[in-house]
Amino acid sequence: MLICLGVLCRERGDLTGSAALLEQAVEVATDSAFAWLELTRTQHVCAAWEACAQAAGETLARDQNCIEAELMNATALLALHRFEPATNAIEKVIQHLPDDAGIKLFHARCLLARKLHAEALIPARYAAALM
Repeated sequence: MLICLGVLCRERGDLTGSAALLEQAVEVATDSAFAWLELTRTQHVCAAWEACAQAAGETLARDQNCIEAELMNATALLALHRFEPATNAIEKVIQHLPDDAGIKLFHARCLLARKLHAEALIPARYAAALM
């Protein structure tokens, strides 16, 4: 019930209420990847990057194949200037979405942030070919 209420609050634009309800939900259902994913989504919408990365990590600890959580984790890590972990996270997403131009560009951006310019050309060129 807390998860549904938290999602409803997020959908209505009450991000503070959503986060509070979903934090309660993960306290009650600590093993629920679904509850953690909903909290990750809310933290991502709030641009609460540290909390988003933490919630994404909890989601992935319970469901290591959750591509959405991995993508939000990569976004949060990049925003936090944790460039190598962001690169690692987006590379996991690429394994599931190898022909997604946006994911390839995100990968190039992570590599550029790490000053790996030559390596960044590979996914950038691949993305351009997909467009």
